[in-house]
Amino acid sequence: MNLHTAWDGTCRYYELLSKKSGGNSEVKEIRQLSQNNREILQRIKAIKGEHPFWGYRRVRAWLRHREGIKVNQKRIYKLMKENGLLVGRKIYKAKRRSKRSKPRAERPLQFWGIDMTKFIIEGLGWAYLVIVLDWFTKEIVGIENHKYIIDICVLQVPYLILVII
Repeated sequence: MNLHTAWDGTCRYYELLSKKSGGNSEVKEIRQLSQNNREILQRIKAIKGEHPFWGYRRVRAWLRHREGIKVNQKRIYKLMKENGLLVGRKIYKAKRRSKRSKPRAERPLQFWGIDMTKFIIEGLGWAYLVIVLDWFTKEIVGIENHKYIIDICVLQVPYLILVII
């Protein structure tokens, strides 16, 4: 036996099946394995008939927990792949185009942007900073910081905007 057939499982399979004498126990093992695969494949096809969108993981879980058949996940995958029973993966692509364009400010105080960030102050803990920005002049129109986010969002920023107007 050369090095190539020693590593190639399919060549070893056919080599064992073609032997007339000797190696009968190995041939029986391969035929038994093939018979087991056929039985498992019949069960897989029955399950896929009832649940066509199930993948190999869910089929294996069903076989293992509902029918008590202990079988390796790789074998289920291989059998389903060879027989075209795998479910295609749905690929979602990010849509990076906005539905509408941003408005452009043509004069000061026409459009504002608001941004909030949090940062840590040693000894005090987290603090929150809210900035109101004029889109036309790119200047900070209002700024507020506080220890609690509720105080900023509910009390301070609406008051800050009213003072600016």
